[in-house]
Amino acid sequence: MQAHLVALFIFFSTAAFSQIVIGGEDPVEPKDKKEERNKDSLKKPHIAQDQASTSIYFITNYSLNNRLLTENGELFGDTLGTRADEFGFSTWSFGVGLQNKLTKNFFWDGGIGWYRNGEQYLFEDADTMFAYQNVYNYVVMPFRLNASFGKTFRWGIGAGLMPQMFTGYRQEQQWKTTTGSSGDETIKTKIGYNSFVISALLNASLAIDMSTGWSLLISPEARFQLNTSYGKYSSYIHKNRSYGVSIGLLKHL
Repeated sequence: MQAHLVALFIFFSTAAFSQIVIGGEDPVEPKDKKEERNKDSLKKPHIAQDQASTSIYFITNYSLNNRLLTENGELFGDTLGTRADEFGFSTWSFGVGLQNKLTKNFFWDGGIGWYRNGEQYLFEDADTMFAYQNVYNYVVMPFRLNASFGKTFRWGIGAGLMPQMFTGYRQEQQWKTTTGSSGDETIKTKIGYNSFVISALLNASLAIDMSTGWSLLISPEARFQLNTSYGKYSSYIHKNRSYGVSIGLLKHL
């Protein structure tokens, strides 16, 4: 009887030992590798610009502005006088907006911004000088339809409209007299100007993928104002023309 019990004890002990050896312990992953794997699993995948359906943009615009200035008919019009000698004036503007893809090669964009345009005048003689710079300020809401092509370097063309809400006019004057005195003055007003104007937009664009979910945006642009900046009873019809370039960043969502 004892022999049989000993034999059974040896059998079960051997079987249990074999199971432990066969199963073994699970390999322990190094801590640093485990943390790295966990971080990688939390990272969001990079969205390339040709794959993104929606992007937001932040831009600054530098433009050279001029204007078409004509008499406002026979009833209110007046001769241009020295205003015929005004010339171009450069301005900086800023904006943010949203792009949304319609198809593989077409998208629309819309935004809001603070835009400025204007013109300037300068008269100089041997001992006198008079100059001024006119600046018209607007809150704008551009809307465009665009066609674009490419992947890492994505180029495109677009056209649209830009409603503009007038927020103020400023004129900076500088002068020097024959007696040697000089001075300057700032004139600000909102009276006598059209509260709402609209411009046509034409632009080209180049978006360079930076492999971080962002793209660098470079966009030459032309703006043609369609109605006058001045009030209905002003002596002149004033329509701005701007040619410039927007530079900024696109964030792909």
